Amino acid sequence: MTAETLYGADDLTHLEGLEAVRKRPGMYIGSTDSRGINHLFSEVVDNSTDEGVAGHADRIVVTLHADGSVQVDDNGRGIPTGVHAKSGLSGVELVLTRLHAGGKFGGSGYKTSGGLHGVGASAVNALSHRFDVTVKQSGTVHEMSFAHGVPGVFDSPGPKAKFTRRSGLTMAGRMKRGERSGTSIRYWYDARYFETGAALDVQAVRAKLRNTAFLVPGVTYVLRTALGDTIEEETFHFPNGLADMVEFLTPSGEKPVCGTLIITGEGTYKENAADANGVMQSNVERHAEVEVALRWGTGYERTVECFTNTIRNLHGGTHRRGFDRAVTRALQDAIGKTRGLLKPKEDPPTTEDVLEGMTAVIHVRLPEPQFTSQTKDELSTAGITRVIQGIVDKRLRGWTEDRKTKSEAKVVLQKVVDAARVRLTQKQQKDAARRKTALEGAAMPPKLVDCRTTGVSRSELFLVEGDSALGCFTGDTHVALASGQSRSFADLATDWEKGITHYGYTTNKAGRVVLAPLVEPRVTKRGAPLVRVTLDNGESVRCTPDHLFRLRDGSYRRADALAPGDSLMPLYRSVSSSADGDKLNGYERVWMNDRSEWVYTHYLADADNLRHGRDDVANGNVRHHVDVDKRNNDPRNIRRMTWEDHAALHASMMGEHVHEGYRAWLAEGGLEFKSAMLSQQWKDPAFRTACLARLAALNSDPDFRRRLEEGFQTWYAALNTEEKAAYAARLRQMQAEYWANPDHRAQAAERVHAFFSEPGRREEWSRRAGIQWQDESLRAWRSQKTIEQFSCPGERERQRAAVLAWHEEHPEFGEQHSARMKQRMSDPETGHLAKVQAGRAKYVASVPRADRVARQNDGRRNAALKRLSAMLSCADEELGAKYEEHRKTAARTGLRFARLLAHFDGDYTRLREAAKNVNHSVVSVERLTETADVYDLTVDGYHNFALESGVFVHNSARMARVSEYQALLPLRGKILNVQKASLGDTLKNAEIASIVQVLGAGTGRTFDLSTMRYGRVILMADADVDGSHIRTLLITLFAKYMRPVIEDGRLYAAMPPLHKITTKGRGGETVFTFTQREMEAKVAELEAAGKQVVTPVPRFKGLGEMDADELWETTMNPATRSVRRITLDDAEAAELALELLMGEKVEPRRNWLVESSGRVDREAIDV
Repeated sequence: MTAETLYGADDLTHLEGLEAVRKRPGMYIGSTDSRGINHLFSEVVDNSTDEGVAGHADRIVVTLHADGSVQVDDNGRGIPTGVHAKSGLSGVELVLTRLHAGGKFGGSGYKTSGGLHGVGASAVNALSHRFDVTVKQSGTVHEMSFAHGVPGVFDSPGPKAKFTRRSGLTMAGRMKRGERSGTSIRYWYDARYFETGAALDVQAVRAKLRNTAFLVPGVTYVLRTALGDTIEEETFHFPNGLADMVEFLTPSGEKPVCGTLIITGEGTYKENAADANGVMQSNVERHAEVEVALRWGTGYERTVECFTNTIRNLHGGTHRRGFDRAVTRALQDAIGKTRGLLKPKEDPPTTEDVLEGMTAVIHVRLPEPQFTSQTKDELSTAGITRVIQGIVDKRLRGWTEDRKTKSEAKVVLQKVVDAARVRLTQKQQKDAARRKTALEGAAMPPKLVDCRTTGVSRSELFLVEGDSALGCFTGDTHVALASGQSRSFADLATDWEKGITHYGYTTNKAGRVVLAPLVEPRVTKRGAPLVRVTLDNGESVRCTPDHLFRLRDGSYRRADALAPGDSLMPLYRSVSSSADGDKLNGYERVWMNDRSEWVYTHYLADADNLRHGRDDVANGNVRHHVDVDKRNNDPRNIRRMTWEDHAALHASMMGEHVHEGYRAWLAEGGLEFKSAMLSQQWKDPAFRTACLARLAALNSDPDFRRRLEEGFQTWYAALNTEEKAAYAARLRQMQAEYWANPDHRAQAAERVHAFFSEPGRREEWSRRAGIQWQDESLRAWRSQKTIEQFSCPGERERQRAAVLAWHEEHPEFGEQHSARMKQRMSDPETGHLAKVQAGRAKYVASVPRADRVARQNDGRRNAALKRLSAMLSCADEELGAKYEEHRKTAARTGLRFARLLAHFDGDYTRLREAAKNVNHSVVSVERLTETADVYDLTVDGYHNFALESGVFVHNSARMARVSEYQALLPLRGKILNVQKASLGDTLKNAEIASIVQVLGAGTGRTFDLSTMRYGRVILMADADVDGSHIRTLLITLFAKYMRPVIEDGRLYAAMPPLHKITTKGRGGETVFTFTQREMEAKVAELEAAGKQVVTPVPRFKGLGEMDADELWETTMNPATRSVRRITLDDAEAAELALELLMGEKVEPRRNWLVESSGRVDREAIDV
């Protein structure tokens, strides 16, 4: 080994103390340009500001000396000068020479603070030639100096004076009578740690002091700048705080349309944090203070400044997000409630519209804020979003509804609506300009899947080989909608053109039903061949033969490949009834295929709103139907409200007189009467038993438990500190007394044992564990712990003994397993062993373990429920015997009835309902002689939807694209060879005519590149011989009739892979290759690296064999795809090549092939 390759322990570097700051200054101050020097100043002045915020300082003076040094003086308490017990250093030396040292960690020194990292002042010290500190405290003046963070003394002024190392403070004298305590810091930063030319920005210093003075009205800031022999002094003091700041930030010439709104409030949030011992605690309650000032003006610019503990957050953060949500939602609701503002079918304003012309300042005070970096440019504390959203939302709603301010608010609402209309008008004009084509007014080919591009330069048109995957259902096929209705594909397509979007039902990977928007319903093919699929519920649907239906196990199968008896993923809906014991009456419910239970559809709508930020749990726990139609569960019709607001709303709808009599009775002594009556009833043992039984039933209801917990949390939050401490003490005492009883401990152990003895529970917890173990950080932690455990010989021996003991107790397991394997694998001629190994390896490599276990358990349970569904006429006492009799003859390894019943907690009613709703079955599939125009739609993220007939089907294969800027034009087969055809014959070809029409730039001499509708054209064909021929024909077309596309570098050929190589084991990798030789070389490379490759390696015969993720990753994702730009360097040579290879004369082409045969790589031939 050479000296360059040797690497040992002596090569490791350990940086002590402040050396890390000097080695990597950018990590601590953000950058090493002028912004880093400004950050040094901010760190020092922020510490003084914290004294002012805490009420201990009212004057801070900043002096910029002529020698480049910066001095900050405050009249606060002063840095502690006493000796720190643990380190033996004075408080001054500790905080200025040790990273992460200060008085802001424990919470006792400061309620809120901007400098919580304990890095700022010590980082300034580390990067300074000289750093002087003077502390006035307890009648004594203390002094101390540092050189590059090292304590000592200088023998004269200035950074170049002689320095002597020495630890400890120097007592420089006594304080004058009446003189206030405080801290003075002066530092000379070292230019060697910063970029050439970097310097302190005086304007940035002035802006920092001005902003801080706005935020801390009780403190006066003075800036003194030395200009030669004179000192220029500026004072910043703003008694009106944020209101003055809004006035200052408002653009000149802009007139306000309303007064300045001052919003203040307090709230609490919870987060994970370490306690005094460094142990991480969950749900630690934090207190936050919020102060916001905002005003709208006549201008168009928006100015929103964000601060946390007086520190400016240049990039905003979580408090800004909460503010934006609150303002947008409050004004949207107010506009919706104000008659005459929005026209029918007008979209509500967006956040961009609401913020137009706004000037706002957001200031939050948090005990321990979290930032994305040491520079604190962005707040990352998650809990503050909900706090500020609730405070601002409440205040703005009151402002828009209060009679005194309603007229002022209406002016603002009108401005927001006008901004939205202007934005939409401008967008329509831009879209019209961008989409204008030479064939303006002509209808586009129906098979074109266009994009919603926002810029022609970005848009892409894919010319795709084959259009068989684009068919779907006839126009009269109905789709199930969340609104409680169903509409045909034709009606959905018409609505989409009008700008109306509907929500439908879809399922996730596990089969759970969710709601999602149905995007772009459209005609996909004209005159397509059809099949009819008839279901066991009497419904039938007509679709193209290749359309995919979702099976009950979650996989998909073509319509023409379905067979009678195939089990399909069902959509079952019902209406709840209080007569049947449901807690709600008249609401739609959906059967959850993964959990075998009914769930209210408006809960699914609410979940969609929460998932996409249209609603928030802070708005309440009641899901309200806006149009009061219980069957309309479109997410846009569901809004969260508090119990009080919901009750008040319905009371106002019903009429207030309904409740007046009852309230009057309570006020006239009815409350005392009810209390006495209940007290008398409670003395009756039977009454108490009935109440306790009812309470036990309520406790088993998850919804009741949730409301009870929320009520408790509300009650607990209202307690003061002493009440909380007393409650905690009582709780600890009760717990200690309870667990001191051995009977209670034994009962708890028995409950745990009984809980896990039920097979359904074990499977559920196994599924949860599988999901948890997908977390890479958890696996890494567990791996390290396992290594530590098994480093002990005793632990290894214990584990080995446990495994051997189990096998000794179950000897039949080994014998049975061995016999089965011998029987299956004994015949080598069949190759069964190799097939099993290859299939298993591929399955394991592609499906996570948790999904495999869940799929296996679900499959066994669904198969059992399907068998049981034919026996539901039997009584409960006969059902088990009937099922077992059938199982022993038809499915001996199937799930036993006892385990199946245990999955439903022994409840026969739930079991019967699950068996009834387990699936829909195929009755027949028949080919039809008729043809029809067919439709499809897209469901982003899930890619399936429910038909009104009650089954889930796949949406079209177009999901592997970004609909914003990627368009698809399917081509049927090989186009005409234009090198041999005349211009007339060329334009008569349907596929070529479609290409010309879609591009919209003409052909030949009339081709105008500036009018082409797309930024680039990408040829996408299979990676085989036929695909290469199709690409050649298309390139010939562009070279002869649309050559400017090639000359401008806007024609590309996609390079889809030919093989997919997958390795076995955890963390298996996937590699795509493009030739047989490349595949073989890659397989050899992986095997040489000790990795097992799944064999045989699958080969893609066409684009249709890739799933959506594979097609997106390899062919359509701009970040990962492989494409080749088609170029034309020599036009004359290109003409000759095209004529030779594609022209009418056969003899020259034959001669060329014979002459070139010696250059053919026979191993690379695709056969």
